[in-house]
Amino acid sequence: NHSWKKTDNILAIVFTSIMDIQLLTGLALYFFLSPLTKIAFSDMGAAMKNADLRFYAVEHIFLMLIAVVLVHIGRAKSKKALFDVSKFKIALIYFSLAFVLVIVGIPWGRM
Repeated sequence: NHSWKKTDNILAIVFTSIMDIQLLTGLALYFFLSPLTKIAFSDMGAAMKNADLRFYAVEHIFLMLIAVVLVHIGRAKSKKALFDVSKFKIALIYFSLAFVLVIVGIPWGRM
């Protein structure tokens, strides 16, 4: 059995913080800098019919937001867990789910 140490807590904080920074960067791109979302926002009906534009305008941001929420839930629940094994299990489950969503939400080979 491995005990939950200060280092484990710091790593969870760092991971959560990195996800938050990534979210803020992504939101700046999404709302202000991305030409793809500007095109999509100009005609959402047409964007929904175009798989690539729909991905950037809706699917990508949705998956990434859910991933960040899962990381925060995992961090909060693991912090509150009473037993070390529970802390690790909770962190593993929530952080892994977030990781899968991030991988699915990456625009592999799009535009």
